[in-house]
Order: sequence, then structure tokens, then C-alpha cells
Amino acid sequence: MTEPELKSIKATANRPSKIEAIAQTQLLSAWQFHRLCQRTPQPSYFGEFPPSIFASVIGKIDTQTLRQFCDDLAEYVSRHKFPNARFDLVSDRGCVRLTLDYAGEGAIGRVVRLQIDGTASVAFKAFFDPDFVWQHGPWGEIPVGIYLKASGVTRDVAEFFAAGTIWLMWEWIEEDTHPKTRRGLEYATFARREGLTALNPLNGSNYNRYGIRVDLGGVQKNYLGRRLRDGLYTIGFYTRKIRREGWRSMAVYFNAKSIRYALKRGLRLLGLT
Repeated sequence: MTEPELKSIKATANRPSKIEAIAQTQLLSAWQFHRLCQRTPQPSYFGEFPPSIFASVIGKIDTQTLRQFCDDLAEYVSRHKFPNARFDLVSDRGCVRLTLDYAGEGAIGRVVRLQIDGTASVAFKAFFDPDFVWQHGPWGEIPVGIYLKASGVTRDVAEFFAAGTIWLMWEWIEEDTHPKTRRGLEYATFARREGLTALNPLNGSNYNRYGIRVDLGGVQKNYLGRRLRDGLYTIGFYTRKIRREGWRSMAVYFNAKSIRYALKRGLRLLGLT
């Protein structure tokens, strides 16, 4: 991003729509995206709630109320280990039923399957530490989602829907969903053309059984020194996590599966596999 573009955004009060317009045309790094959002005087929201899923909600509740509900929902999901719940979202225009089913969690967020009035589901991710700028947090994942959707990359990755700066909402990929049944570009083709990093194939929980990626964290420009910088920021992330939550927060990584993954990932980052 050029300095004139940054000045232009600052001069126009940095409206979220302006940030999103830039994120649609170029892949912003987590640091660029964070800097733009921090210059915005009001909370930032991105994307749109899909009408096919949220039709019953949008007809009864205004968008701002729905965004506030998602902010509150993110706080609830991030605080509860296994958030399975039913909510009634009430307004003057009616009531809708929302269902949460725990899907899983990682180092930076927890995911639930969100269903509205019995319609199709969406994946809703709440971030544990949204203020920390790292390539796998909201400041990295949200611009990736905006950029790939705007570029038509939807054949083998989940489609981005909407986000706030503490939550992200995208398409729920069923286990039997096959890339051949979906439209759009394949990520690998687009990545070669745009000079992006390849998707990490090692963590099987990030894919459905036909290889569709359901977590877009970590996608960025592929350039010299990226792995070294990423390694340093990764160390910083876990150091902060241990200081905040103690060594017990790392217990989930001390098992055979996690250790095997860490070794494979380390060898891949070093270019040895």
C-alpha cells in the first residue's frame, strides 16, 4: 500500500467502506489492515450477512442491532469452552431463534456452527485475543476473506460473509461438499498468479474430507524473509499467551498429535520437506 493511499483514507475519516474497497483489490497484511482500522473513529464491520440465510433476521432486526448481537455473541463464544446454546433475538418487529453448536478451537479462536430459524448454517469464529496483531488473528484473516471473495476464489475455500474486529463469519462447509460442485477459482491457481503463500496442508482439521479449506488464517504475500518474520511473531504470540494464561494454556499442544504436527510444520518452514 502506498503512502498516498494511506493519506487518502485518513483524510476521508477512514470509513469502513473505504477500507473494504482497498482490501478487495489488494491483499493487505495484518499490520496494514490493523493500522487502517485503528484510524477509524467508529467500530469497523465488513461484508454482508447472506440474505439466503439471514432473510428472516434482516426482515425483523436492523443491521446495526444484528452487528451488536454478533459482538455480544463473540464475547459469549470466546468465554465458554463448549458453547452449545439456543438464543431468541427479539425486536419490535419479531423474534428469531439462533442455534449454536460447538465446532472446535485453536490457538487464536473458537468456532461454532450458527443456524438461524432452522435455515442453512454458517461458521462463526470468535477470537480470543483480537487486539494482538498476528497473521492468524482477525487482522490477518478478515482481509484475506475480503480479498479472496472479491477475486472469485471460492472453489476450494470457504466463502467470506461478514466480520467485526472480534469475530468472523463465513460459509459452513459440509463434509460431503466437493470442489467440483462449486464455482469460482481454485486457490492454488490464484496464489501462483498473485504471488501468495500456499495453503498449509498439514492440519487436517482445517479441511473437509474433499480438501475444501475452512480456515483461511495465514494466507499472505510470499516474499523473502517472510518465514523468519512469521517465526518471530509466532514466538511473540505464544510468549504473550503464556504470560497471560500461564503454562497450562499450552497443555493442549503437549500430545503426540500436536508434537508430530509441530515437527512437520517446522521442517516445512525451514524448507527441508
